[in-house]
Amino acid sequence: MSEQGDFMKRKPSRSQYRKRKAEKEKEFQKTKKFMNIDKYIRTKNQELNVASTSAIQTNASAVEPLSGKSDGIATQEIVDEKSRSEGASCATITDAAQESVIDVQQIHVLDDVDTVVPNIADPATWPPIRNSKIIDYIINTGPLQTHCDDYPKNDTGRHFSNSHFIKKLANSETIQRRWLVYSISKDRVYCFCCRLFDSSSTSSLVSEGYNDWKHLSEMLKTHENSTSHKKFYLSWIETELRLKIGKTIDCQEQYFIKKETTRWNNVLSRLMHITLYLAENNMAFRGNSDKLYTPNNGKFLGLVQLLAKFDPVMQEHLRLAMKGDIADHYCGKDIQNELIELMGKKVKSEIISRAKKSKYYSIIADCTPDISHVEQLSLTIRFVDISSNDDKISVKEHFVEFLPVNQSTGEKLTEVIIDILNKHGLELNDCRGQGYDNGANMKGKNVGVQRRILDINPLAVYVPCGCHSYNLVLCDAAKSSVKSVTLFGVLQRLFTLFSASVHRWKILTDSLGLYTLKKLSDTRWEARISSVKAVRYQISAIHDALITLAIETQKTDVQVSHEATTLAEQLKDFSFIVSLVVWYDILFQINVVSKSLQSPDIDLSKCTEMLKKCCTFLEEYRNTGFKSAISTAKELAEELEVEPVFKATKRIRFVKRQADETARDEPIVSPEKKFEVEFFNSLLNATLISVDERFEQFNEYSDCWSFLYNIKQIPEKPDLVKLCSDLQLKLTVNSKSDIDGCMLCDELISLKSFLPDQNVATPAYVLNFIKDRNLQELYPNVWIAFRILLTIPVTVASGERSFSKLKLIKTYLRSTISQSRLTNLATLSIENEIAENMDFECLIKEFADVKARKVKFY
Repeated sequence: MSEQGDFMKRKPSRSQYRKRKAEKEKEFQKTKKFMNIDKYIRTKNQELNVASTSAIQTNASAVEPLSGKSDGIATQEIVDEKSRSEGASCATITDAAQESVIDVQQIHVLDDVDTVVPNIADPATWPPIRNSKIIDYIINTGPLQTHCDDYPKNDTGRHFSNSHFIKKLANSETIQRRWLVYSISKDRVYCFCCRLFDSSSTSSLVSEGYNDWKHLSEMLKTHENSTSHKKFYLSWIETELRLKIGKTIDCQEQYFIKKETTRWNNVLSRLMHITLYLAENNMAFRGNSDKLYTPNNGKFLGLVQLLAKFDPVMQEHLRLAMKGDIADHYCGKDIQNELIELMGKKVKSEIISRAKKSKYYSIIADCTPDISHVEQLSLTIRFVDISSNDDKISVKEHFVEFLPVNQSTGEKLTEVIIDILNKHGLELNDCRGQGYDNGANMKGKNVGVQRRILDINPLAVYVPCGCHSYNLVLCDAAKSSVKSVTLFGVLQRLFTLFSASVHRWKILTDSLGLYTLKKLSDTRWEARISSVKAVRYQISAIHDALITLAIETQKTDVQVSHEATTLAEQLKDFSFIVSLVVWYDILFQINVVSKSLQSPDIDLSKCTEMLKKCCTFLEEYRNTGFKSAISTAKELAEELEVEPVFKATKRIRFVKRQADETARDEPIVSPEKKFEVEFFNSLLNATLISVDERFEQFNEYSDCWSFLYNIKQIPEKPDLVKLCSDLQLKLTVNSKSDIDGCMLCDELISLKSFLPDQNVATPAYVLNFIKDRNLQELYPNVWIAFRILLTIPVTVASGERSFSKLKLIKTYLRSTISQSRLTNLATLSIENEIAENMDFECLIKEFADVKARKVKFY
């Protein structure tokens, strides 16, 4: 018994020790994947699990062939093997097994398959260390055999042949060698399955590739009959089958990873939609607190909490966040900024992509101070959008960004604009128009922005803003006579009187109906028409409000009572009533034109047509407008119960006749005639002269393009040839032109007869006609000329609209907002149509790639 006991305690032999060690290591390799948490984490700088999900690379010898078995039997064996693997113990790891584990800290493999394997068809580019994702991806893709007509020759004049892809059997039948792949980069052939699984092989077909073309046939026969090749070939086929039916050894594990990935995708998608909603509506994101379920934690967290009440995904996400089961809930202020920046850049890149595809573009720039007294430059680009194959061609004006400027000189602003264009990859040579307001630093003909850009690119023509020009016309007309100055002085006094007190304003609103008094402004385009309209249609109600105010303040505030009485008497003056009617008629017509010019798709042809109609109205109104104004004024006088008569002057002054004068100008005796000459005629003359002066540059440039406004009315060929030649000269720089004048003439004549029978063929209609029928190759010069015509800006209304968003975003409470956040929020708000159509799945992928999160989003 003692001998037997000594024998039982005897130390195992070396062979027994090695056998036990091998068994434990084998068991460890089976269970190691369950202990490794790296597969749940995706970072670009973290070690990855080298073991394949198919468990082929590490334990290929444990795989049994599937030949001769049906798919059902093979599937059942796979499930049994998976069950045995999941049931194996993973609690005990011997020191010997730990010594055999590969040092994963030395392995740096990216999960991004496209980055790791830039060319999956070339086995020479496969990384030496391949994780499970790469192996599965390669197997799913399969061997991609390259077939070339001319392969490169070696020094002996031999080369690879496509015939090696075919194996000829003894009975003369042929079968495909799927496993044989050719590397274009190395000019060598490889065995697909052996190179994928056999990392220890010394065969040339596995390691560096085989290029001995003389003995290739013999090498292929030897290799395909080898035991190792057959084993790894079966391993490849089995793994391919398992991947197709979704029954890999770690499929359950992959299922949970996929489920977690889907959950994070859903969470981040909801957070992005909340961010977009707040940005589009110019709302503040943050509050006094940045924690969930605390008072005053802002609208972003508030919407997250609100959504969690009805949405199971967000409800589970917040439950895990509050419980502490997840470290990052992605609702903090930093994530907000990152999401805003990501979506803003995505929208901006889409805009720039469309502009580059359109080639020609124009710039619209304007400046304004924000709430922090920082001068903000707003840049907008205008182009003809031809990016979509389904939608109609249309003119687009898109906001690019806000940029703070320290100096508003022409030189500094030019540098800033050029820097922005270069940053976004827009060539200044493709710019065909400039649109600015009428400030001296912008439109200056010597040192203004437009002059400096014209020196760089003479084709970037400057067109003054039509809306600003009309506003300046009104400013000139308002100073044409004493009566005009008196009218607007009275309107401003009315607003000042009633707006100085809440009680006075209540008296006014109790008397008025639809319209209220408006403050005058020299810069706001609609300030004058709004102010005049309120008095024009409610003059009797305003008069009653003045009388009421004068009576109520007669004992408490004598000065207010006197001012109200004086203004009430002023309203009853018939000359004031007539001037009010005349000014309203003129302002109404100009406001209609100004409103139409503010449309983003307005072009040179439409603007020219509106300008002509406006001038025609003013000329006709000068001849017949005074009588109609007298008739309307008499109706208003009856409402005020005043006599519709002009007050006569007390004494008529005669101008002394000089010694050499033969006649003396007779003074105007009639008060009505004197009012017509001194006010009405003076006002209309000043307006018409101002229109001619303000739009002189616009008319000169319009004359070059006028023959293209309606292709159905083009002139005869001799005149058309001259007009096309002149246009070619306008578009020529350094003997290089955008169009060929002679070819343009022939194309216009041909296209005119090809268009449907209709009276008007506008530039936009012609472009859509060419695009719908794919006639760009037949009419290239027409295609280019009409795009340039529509690209030219006529107003800077889009820039002005961006200032409205600026004031809504950067408010008193948000005055410390960063410039990047301001620009991105403005982009999402202004370009909300593009933002709504963003691919959020692509955004989630970009978000994960840029930030390298611990969470796997895809």
